[in-house]
Amino acid sequence: MAIMPVVLAMAEETGASGKDALMAVTAGYETFIKIGKASNYQSMFVRGFHPTALLGMFGATMAAARLLKLDIEKATNAMGIVGSYVSGNLECYTDGSYTKRLHGGTASSAGVISALLAKKGYTGPKTILEGTRGFFHAYCLDYRLEELFTTGVFEIERVSFKPHACCRFNQAGIDAVLEIVQKHDIHWKEIRSILIELSETPYNIVGQPSEIKFNPQSAVDGQFSAPYSVAIACIEKKAFLEEYTNESVKRPDVLECMDKITVKHSTELDRFFPESFPTRVSITTREGKVYAEEVRYPKGDPENPLSWDEMLQKFNRCVMTFDMQEDRREKLIEAVTNLENIEDMRDLTALLY
Repeated sequence: MAIMPVVLAMAEETGASGKDALMAVTAGYETFIKIGKASNYQSMFVRGFHPTALLGMFGATMAAARLLKLDIEKATNAMGIVGSYVSGNLECYTDGSYTKRLHGGTASSAGVISALLAKKGYTGPKTILEGTRGFFHAYCLDYRLEELFTTGVFEIERVSFKPHACCRFNQAGIDAVLEIVQKHDIHWKEIRSILIELSETPYNIVGQPSEIKFNPQSAVDGQFSAPYSVAIACIEKKAFLEEYTNESVKRPDVLECMDKITVKHSTELDRFFPESFPTRVSITTREGKVYAEEVRYPKGDPENPLSWDEMLQKFNRCVMTFDMQEDRREKLIEAVTNLENIEDMRDLTALLY
């Protein structure tokens, strides 16, 4: 969300190669995720911060710095500068307003501006992360600096991709309900009740407050509502873009299905979070049959990855919204598939206009 726009824009601006772009993506994600792990990011939710926005600014800055070929001193300055931009408030969860939509863009913008300022000699604090007034102290609880120095696999190799068009915390619940209704051929009208069980942080974000999660007024409300997401998936057998609209959240059949749903916090599932975002869904039919499914790693997680064909299917469904011509779509897929061989990224970005 925050890294890729920076890489595309700065690679186009600098005429970078595909390999340079890949290096910048890797640097951005490594920075983003390493700082995220060190920050104990789940505590940010409790304090009203949006981790994607806050952490994304650091990742975006490092991606831009890499494409601008900043040396270590200037890249460090860029990170210090962006520390003054860090922001992202989640009060929008209360009423479904649109401000969360800004966070990816503001993170990208702040990263680019900070890198450009550093290139021109502007300075920032070198201890922006660990300093007594730095990021960890100001925004985080129980942070773990040692996570910054872990080695082994590149963090980008453990990135998740969402097959469903909603919050990551809803993905496992959708997978679970789809598994049950498809495996047992259950029509939603045959259901007496549905129980959704979540670990604490997901419960507080997509399960509470119940008066909003069970009464969504907008597409955003639906995307951050566990009962809505499970209900629409139960009815439509999918949860993609067309299932999250301002109109779909008010459908009478979906509201009727949500009346059958209960959402609970499961302390049993807490032990798996944040290494995974588990959900347990139990369906009781009108005949009294009970079916349950627990999904610890939803489809798209590294432990349960989307195949390349499934990624292409998602891409093709998304670009249908933009009415992209088939030949341009095929050229874009070919360019991304062979990204490391592209000499000038402007050959790829030209296909986006």
